[in-house]
Amino acid sequence: GDEPLFPSLREVRNKLAKEVALAKIKNGVGRMPAFGPLLRGNEDAIIAFLYGLRDSKPRPGESDVFEIHNNRMAMAQNAADTLQLYLNFTAFSHWYDPQGKPSIKPPWGTLNAINLNTGDYEWKVPIGNIPELREKGAAETGMEGYGGPIVTAGGLVFIGGTRDKKFRAYDKETGKLLWETTLPGVANATPCTYRSNGRQYVAVSVSGYPENPAGSIVAFAIP
Repeated sequence: GDEPLFPSLREVRNKLAKEVALAKIKNGVGRMPAFGPLLRGNEDAIIAFLYGLRDSKPRPGESDVFEIHNNRMAMAQNAADTLQLYLNFTAFSHWYDPQGKPSIKPPWGTLNAINLNTGDYEWKVPIGNIPELREKGAAETGMEGYGGPIVTAGGLVFIGGTRDKKFRAYDKETGKLLWETTLPGVANATPCTYRSNGRQYVAVSVSGYPENPAGSIVAFAIP
């Protein structure tokens, strides 16, 4: 995990049943990839570790030897089968200043419109906001985001993806914010639009939140 961007598994024992947690780890969920091939034969050990089942944990020495043995066996059996191999690595981290702000000049996230005929920016607006870091009278801080925008035939740009859980609509021509709402979770996905019974809708996938850890699909009707 990388709190608060990506939840860790530290307190998973208080949130999910063992079977649910193991299924998520094996099959992946949201932005987390599937780790099933890496867990093969170690399911009991990972659950014992996450849920504090000390009597079920293998001793550290045994666990290390078992891991090394499995890696070598996998390479010997079929070095081309990438599902059986993995590399240990250090995950990326974020670079913050002493006050906890990103170590670059704000805005820390923008939505940009580019003229495909000239390559020039038509407009650029900050997207996302960290209220506690926003100076009085200043524009939104912008923030790291995931999930792209869509543009409707009517000239609306819809986008989510920011950690402030906002879902926004901008004017395609000017970049002016026309509408925003707060979602129950972060919309780490690109929205879609569709029509039903003569009405147009915009829908987006929302990540899990305390009341609904599995996440949901949220849809809005366009007037």
